Amino acid sequence: MSARIETPRLVLREWTIEDVDDLVDGLNNIEVAKWLLTVPFPYTKKDAEDYIGKRIGLNEKFSFAIQDKQDGKVIGGIGVSIKEGSFPELGMWFNANYHGKGCGTEALRAVAKLCFDTLKVKKLSACYFEDNEISWKMQKKLGFKQTGKKGEVVCKATGEKKTNVHTVLYKEDFIP
Repeated sequence: MSARIETPRLVLREWTIEDVDDLVDGLNNIEVAKWLLTVPFPYTKKDAEDYIGKRIGLNEKFSFAIQDKQDGKVIGGIGVSIKEGSFPELGMWFNANYHGKGCGTEALRAVAKLCFDTLKVKKLSACYFEDNEISWKMQKKLGFKQTGKKGEVVCKATGEKKTNVHTVLYKEDFIP
């Protein structure tokens, strides 16, 4: 199942092989990769080709390239992992050149709305590394709450142990 979402500044769409260079540009930056669980550093063209290849035609997960309408560049990615018997989990990243511009909140809000309105889910989950206050601040803007559940994980990019904080967003708490 695929979807396309347009917001005032962004287009969320399927990944294509033409996105490889933008993907490498965005993720081959330790300031981005250090906040992501499974992204290696350095991030290579082969990593990008493998990532996109696995997402083309993927049915159990909405996986969007986030494209800036103004310059046409893919500036990030957002995904919804939908597994049988559990609530959908959101995850996202942005090219460091686009941090602090509100694009993350705009994309996250659009995908949460898709999940609640189209997929008819009642609850979404997400995670963030405990020291990533920017991610937590963005989630709070939409109504996410911390669950109290934390787990120790190892960040692939840095090899460091991180505390992963789990969050949830119930449909009735969503701030559109």
